[in-house]
Amino acid sequence: MRVSLRVRSLARRAMPAMFGIAVLVSAACVAAVAAHYAIDAAGDYLVPHDTYDHIGHVSRSIATFVAAGLTLVGAFVFLIAAFADARRFRGALDAVLGASGLRTPLRLAVAIVPTTLVVLVAMESIDGRIATGIQPSFASALGGSIGLGSSIVCATGLLVALALWRGLRALSASKQRLTSALVRLVARRDAARSRADARRRPIDAPATSGLGSILSRRAGKRAPPQAA
Repeated sequence: MRVSLRVRSLARRAMPAMFGIAVLVSAACVAAVAAHYAIDAAGDYLVPHDTYDHIGHVSRSIATFVAAGLTLVGAFVFLIAAFADARRFRGALDAVLGASGLRTPLRLAVAIVPTTLVVLVAMESIDGRIATGIQPSFASALGGSIGLGSSIVCATGLLVALALWRGLRALSASKQRLTSALVRLVARRDAARSRADARRRPIDAPATSGLGSILSRRAGKRAPPQAA
C-alpha cells in the first residue's frame, strides 16, 4: 500500500515536467518543419547556392511524426491530471499547466527558439547524410545563409510560441468546466459500478441441518406399527 502511494506521488510530481518537455519539444518540431519549408522557399530567391535543393527531405516526415507522438503524450498527461483533479487530488491540473517555461510568451519563446534551431540542424544533417554521406556545415544546415536561416528560425519559433501560449491559456481558462464534467462522469461511473456489484452479490440461502435433510427425505415413508 505504501509503495503504491509513493508511486502515485512520484507520478504526480513528474507530470508537470513530462507535460512541459512534451509540449516544448513538439512545438519546436513543428516550428522546425515550418522553418525548413520557409528556408527552402526563400533560398531559391535570396541565396546564391541553396543547399536545400536537389536533395530529399525525409527529415520533415520524421519531425512531424515526433511532434505528433509528443503531442499525444502531452494530451495523455493532461487527461491524467484532469482525472486526478476530478478524483479530488486538487492541484494536479494547475501544476501541469503551470509547468516551468509555460507561464509567459517570453519564456516559451526563450525555450522554443533554441530548440527549434537544434531540431532544424538535426533535420538537415539527416537529409545531408542520406544524400551525400557527409555531415553538412552549420551554414549548409541553414540553407546556405546563416543570417537568413537564423532569422526565419527566430520568426517561426516566436509565432509558434505565441500560438502555444494562447492554446495553453485557453486550456487554463476551461479547466474548471473540464474538471466539473469529469467529476460528473466519474460519479456516474462509480454509481453504475455500485449498482452492478449489488446485482452480482449472491443471496445467502439459510443453512439447513443434516437432521432436517434426513427427515425430509424420509417424509411419507412410514413403517408399520410394531406390536406392543
